[in-house]
Amino acid sequence: QAARLEDYELAARYRDQLQALREVRRHQKIVTGDGIDRDIIGLALSSHLATAVIFKIRDDTLVGREVYRLKVVRDTRMVEISASVLRLIYSHLTYLPKEIIIDVEPEDVDIFRGWLKTKSKHTVRLRTNPKGERRKLLNWATRNAEFELGEELAKRPLPRVLIELERRLRLDKVPRWIEAFDVSNIMGKEATGSSVAFIDGRPRKSLYRHYRIKTVAGIDDCAMIREIVCRRIKRCGTKIPDLFLIDGGKGQLNAAKDALRESPLEIQSSPLPRVQTGSSTMMIGWSQYRYPRQP
Repeated sequence: QAARLEDYELAARYRDQLQALREVRRHQKIVTGDGIDRDIIGLALSSHLATAVIFKIRDDTLVGREVYRLKVVRDTRMVEISASVLRLIYSHLTYLPKEIIIDVEPEDVDIFRGWLKTKSKHTVRLRTNPKGERRKLLNWATRNAEFELGEELAKRPLPRVLIELERRLRLDKVPRWIEAFDVSNIMGKEATGSSVAFIDGRPRKSLYRHYRIKTVAGIDDCAMIREIVCRRIKRCGTKIPDLFLIDGGKGQLNAAKDALRESPLEIQSSPLPRVQTGSSTMMIGWSQYRYPRQP
């Protein structure tokens, strides 16, 4: 899922991956062992930008790494990005590898395969479900694409509303990654929770989550908040949101803070992420005040 995360936290997470790529390029050998020339293409997509990273393998050797960036409109699908990237890369080349590996089958794949037959004297295979070492390389290319996307997005100016939010709520930093949590049940049954996410002020639907409550019996909103925040933190890995928004009162706030304290992450030694509750009354840490509050 992280690869579809395409968020700014990915930049730090995949720096190690990029360093590992440099090590591979230094030694140059890739253990595929079949001698087939192939391109391996990783993709990453945000609401307004997409990136592609291509590993070029010739004679079992990684000979190049290329990065492409495409502006997109909201709700662009990955199948459309896949098709656009393939056209962008191969429409002007005179030599095509014998194999192209990409994670998402492009829109109008049959048309593209037909075009490949007219473009090259040898057979060019388009694969979207590789196994073994090729799958590892595709995952690697995808992580590199996410890294490049995060780096590119991080260069862009922050929305003023986030800067104002930092000031109004007296946060430690601009909340670029925000997640909001709520729970519900019907007469104590069918208890569920949900969370939504915003990256740089924009909804990030790939990070939306729906939870079936597993550990709480009966009506206990605080315990349910605690459960879903715990589960979300575990899925986040080593990076967590800058700002948690909790629907409820002080009990729900305390439950969320307990979940953070119990996290295996070393966040107790640094200030806890700010936790907000309610629509008209907000609590930050242990402070409470009505909103809007005058500067």
